[in-house]
Amino acid sequence: IAVCGYKKQYVNGETRLLCSSEDDVVLNNNDAIRELLEAKYFTGSLCTKLFKSRLIKNICVDKSLKYNEDILLCYQAFKKADVVTYTNKCKYNYYVNPDSATMVKNQCKMREDMATVAKIMFDKLKGTSNENFAARRYISNLVYLYREYYADRKYNNDKKRTKALLKSLYKKYKCCLDKNLKINIMIIKYASVIYPAFLKLYNKLRKTAPNWDF
Repeated sequence: IAVCGYKKQYVNGETRLLCSSEDDVVLNNNDAIRELLEAKYFTGSLCTKLFKSRLIKNICVDKSLKYNEDILLCYQAFKKADVVTYTNKCKYNYYVNPDSATMVKNQCKMREDMATVAKIMFDKLKGTSNENFAARRYISNLVYLYREYYADRKYNNDKKRTKALLKSLYKKYKCCLDKNLKINIMIIKYASVIYPAFLKLYNKLRKTAPNWDF
């Protein structure tokens, strides 16, 4: 599997390079799966990858997913690959169409799909060297999902279920979480009533996000 960076071009003329500072990285399949989870070099977008046909021949895209289905496909292909190579050269131009079907129109559906995909990978990677990385990605997606549920009362039951799940996962995987994620979960656990105010402050103070599309 060969992976490259890409250039995102918007209708207003703005461009954004999506690539890491490192070039010519060669990974085995285990390290490639870890990178897919961590997104330090590349994300799960299919448009930046060339696959040997045998690696994806019997893989079907989950049609129930509108978001992150590409990451799930990449995960399945990476498991079969001997080598994954990465170059930070932007070999693909992605033109952003604001009316495209891929544009996010339902934040809650997007976060639910992302959490679903993260859980699938987490379940499959339990007992492996990538378990903690998969747990961190899953927990992070649950935190974002909780934020969406919190904003609308009709999701109260989903919010409670997500909060309980976060508590359970935090107890087991606390050691592999970064400080920001720990702070978010502690607020959710013990002071959820002030969570909206915390989010406003957190978003003002947090560092600029990495140059990726999550």
